[in-house]
Amino acid sequence: MRLLLATLVTLLLAAGCGSGESEPVEEEPGITFPHTVTLGPELALVAPTGEILDHADFLDGDLVTYKNQTIKLQSGCEVSQAHCRPLHICRPTPSSTPDTFTTVKEVCMVEPAEDEPSIIANAETGMGFTVRLNTANGFGRFWVKEVTGLGDSAKVTLVYELFHMEEEL
Repeated sequence: MRLLLATLVTLLLAAGCGSGESEPVEEEPGITFPHTVTLGPELALVAPTGEILDHADFLDGDLVTYKNQTIKLQSGCEVSQAHCRPLHICRPTPSSTPDTFTTVKEVCMVEPAEDEPSIIANAETGMGFTVRLNTANGFGRFWVKEVTGLGDSAKVTLVYELFHMEEEL
C-alpha cells in the first residue's frame, strides 16, 4: 500500500514538473444563462459563448446587428446572406404585432420553420424571438430588454438562453 501511495505521489510530482516549454491550457470560462449582452450596429454574437465579434460576421455569428432606423437583427448564415438561419418572432399570427414580454422566461420556445424570415428590421423593446443557431446545433430564445438610440448610436440589450441543444456529431 505504501509503495502504491509513494508511486502515485511521485507520478503527481513528476506531472507537475516540466521543461517549462509548454504553457498551461486555460479552460475558457463558461457563461451562465440567461445571459445579457448589449450590442451596437455591425457586431455579431456567438450565443453559446457570449463572444461578441467586432464586425458583422454573419458566417461566424448566431445573431448579427446592423444600422437601421433603430437597429436591425439578423440570424447567422451558413454560406452567404442568401442562406441565413430562420428566426421566429413571437406573436399570435405571422402578420400580427409582436407580443411584448417582461422577461426571457416568458418568450416562446418555438423552433423557427425553415421558411421563416431571418431579419427583424427594427428591434423594439419587449419583443421576443427565437433563432436557429449558426455556431451550434440548437436554438436560442431572445428577449429585447431595451433599444436605445438611432442609426449609428443605436444599441440593443438582449437577454437570452439556449434550448434544444444537441451534441455535435
